[in-house]
Amino acid sequence: MPKEPGLPPWLDPAASARARPPDPPKVAVPAVRLDLPLNFTGRPVREVYDALAKAHGVRFVLEPGVDGAARVTVYLAGRGLADALGILARTAGHKVTRRGDGSYDVALGAGGEPISDKPINEQSLAPQGGKP
Repeated sequence: MPKEPGLPPWLDPAASARARPPDPPKVAVPAVRLDLPLNFTGRPVREVYDALAKAHGVRFVLEPGVDGAARVTVYLAGRGLADALGILARTAGHKVTRRGDGSYDVALGAGGEPISDKPINEQSLAPQGGKP
């Protein structure tokens, strides 16, 4: 649409399209802080979530019951946030959910429930040298 003579810039559709910021990327963004190491060997899981938070500019909230001192070994260098969270959550047995405000809840994935099946009855082994 051509600009009409005398039309103020805030009413010009072409000017407003040029002034609009670009849309955010739709793909996983690699770490913002590349100076942070993202390979962990036997480190507390809270430390790994803290490093991911610093590298990607996000916030993690560990729910009650999540042991932040539990040790994990994960190699997350060069991975996007979604991929890194998937690896860490599987390794630690966590379920990570994104909140509406952009932060992430970290909860226990599964486990801790009582076993509902009856245990298997085992038979004792025959003595050595004896017949079964």
